[in-house]
Amino acid sequence: MRHSDAAPLGAEWECTSSIWGRRCGSGDWVDQVSPLDSRLVQRVRFLGPTETSELLRAQAPLERIDEESLRRFCSRLYDELRELYPSIVETTQWETGFIRSDCVEVVLSSLDYVKGFPEYFRTLPDAAAAPLTYKDSAGRRRVQQSAVPWGTVAAILPQSAFLFLAVTCLLNALAAGNRVILRAPTQSARSAALLCLAVERAAPADCVSIVLAPAQAFLAALCESPEPLLVHYLGGSAHAPEILSSCFQAGKHALIDGEGNAWVWVDEDTPLDYASDLLTSGALRYNGQTCTSVNGAIIHPRTYDRLAERLAARWGEITAGDPFDARTQVGPLLSEGQAEHCLQRIRESGAGVLAGGSRDGNLLAPTLAAEPREDSELVSHGFFGAALWLAPGDIDRFAALWRRNRYPLCAGVLTRSGDPQRYLHGLPGVARLVVNGDPSVEYMYEPWGGYPASGANAVSYWHRKYLRTVQVDCPA
Repeated sequence: MRHSDAAPLGAEWECTSSIWGRRCGSGDWVDQVSPLDSRLVQRVRFLGPTETSELLRAQAPLERIDEESLRRFCSRLYDELRELYPSIVETTQWETGFIRSDCVEVVLSSLDYVKGFPEYFRTLPDAAAAPLTYKDSAGRRRVQQSAVPWGTVAAILPQSAFLFLAVTCLLNALAAGNRVILRAPTQSARSAALLCLAVERAAPADCVSIVLAPAQAFLAALCESPEPLLVHYLGGSAHAPEILSSCFQAGKHALIDGEGNAWVWVDEDTPLDYASDLLTSGALRYNGQTCTSVNGAIIHPRTYDRLAERLAARWGEITAGDPFDARTQVGPLLSEGQAEHCLQRIRESGAGVLAGGSRDGNLLAPTLAAEPREDSELVSHGFFGAALWLAPGDIDRFAALWRRNRYPLCAGVLTRSGDPQRYLHGLPGVARLVVNGDPSVEYMYEPWGGYPASGANAVSYWHRKYLRTVQVDCPA
């Protein structure tokens, strides 16, 4: 494979999906446009009805991949992705509007994930539980818990972190013994086609599919399929109830990884320059469009005014605009509607604007909002965009406000005193606590929790999402 195998930006790319090793795409044409200037990134085709049926045809169970086969696959996939690196970085920037350094970071992280996964997976502890022996009228019996693959994992992926989440779901599902279907959003169509080029050279032909399909039609096809499968949805939480309901009614299992609303508490002993740097990078990395982006900061009352003043001055000097310009620090959001939604949520919260507060199309000026109402959706639901709200408060106020957090994925604490573990008792629902660090920066193999209503929100090693637990009870 060579970089030249990729269709040029703006051209038609007909075979943009791969079904069990066969390139395809016979459905409707769709235009993928860039959030930068609405130019055509790629013209691609969805799956056709016959292809969707082929995707979900009955198949024999996949044999568990052994350690050496996993290592060889990851090595091949890494080499193929590395060959496509220039195209992938360029594509990521046109698809997302991220500045160049953010695009390089996310692509290199994806490559590092693939390269290091076999060794990481080899070191994971065995998931099996200790056996329990009991006696009944028929004699002694032995109960064990066994981890069993779902069969097929169908991952519905988001647009802001497509490549990294695609390789994460792909490798963990395969390592757990499942076939994998990756459904790409239209906004990531070119990235998905590039991933197809890499995977078709590296993967066994019968275990991986990467497809473009309308979201609702794809979910309906999964629910109607007779195949045993797990639907893993990663994206906006507003769609979670419908997905859970559809899967439940169809007898399918679903795991939801929805939105995150990350907050940071700043203690009075935290140096102001350090706090200013961390809150700025945590809120604005990737234009503030990740689940771990810092949405809000509660600052100790003794230092609130000084830190708010320092942040306002700094944010007023941030350069926002064309992400292809090396001087730009923050790029545009994915749509005008998204930028307006951020501003509307800030206005409705009653917060005062210390910096920004305007937009030009889908370019949101980095916006700093002060002291929103506690019952506002700005606090409870957060947003995806280049903005941050501030409020004064001690750790008890932080914990009390946290209970209003609708999507409590990550919390950060900046302090030089106290035992970090004590903060966990006051933060119900938190899946990740970062002490004296930036919550928006994650270790690439770090596990996530899931949406609580999906019944699978425990933080665990990622591959365990893709194993179901079965109790085996037999004579000892």
